[in-house]
Amino acid sequence: MPMPHQPTDAHWIMAIPVLSTSHIRQQTNAWLQINVGGWVELEYAEYSHGFFIALGETDSDPAEQFPDHPDLQRIASWVTAHYPAATWVRLDADGDEIDALPSYDWEEGDTDSEERSSSAVPSTPLAILVVISGGEVEGVYASQADCEVKVVDLDDADDDAEYFPMSGFADQTAFAAYRDQLHCVR
Repeated sequence: MPMPHQPTDAHWIMAIPVLSTSHIRQQTNAWLQINVGGWVELEYAEYSHGFFIALGETDSDPAEQFPDHPDLQRIASWVTAHYPAATWVRLDADGDEIDALPSYDWEEGDTDSEERSSSAVPSTPLAILVVISGGEVEGVYASQADCEVKVVDLDDADDDAEYFPMSGFADQTAFAAYRDQLHCVR
């Protein structure tokens, strides 16, 4: 006869800080949605209202773990400082809003709460310059070091089925979704 579950069994319980998705940029949110299950080194999982993101070991450097996402770097640093044993963070639409972290207004084009409060100083628009010489990208220059720049050569993509996964996109559809949420300036 099978034994019923005994309430005295030891179970592992993990406490995970739950922060608001307003602490990530809309660009980061789109990148996370597009790359779920794709070719990225970041361990995370998406669910209907946000993401579970692995922070690594307690001695992990957020700048190395999230090199292209300063918003995730700040979140990881904050979690490490306030929850030293945490190895994951949950970002949820209804999560806690932390005063020490910037909050981004996705409707206002990712301006953060600190930028809005210092509106007396006009912000400089982001500028990106892609220099092409002889059909090859010679260099990519940006006015802000923390912006994400991806260069995709659609001519190369036609010749190689693995081009999009190697470029950080799950497939061509994921690339198109990412491109379509950005502003074309030319």
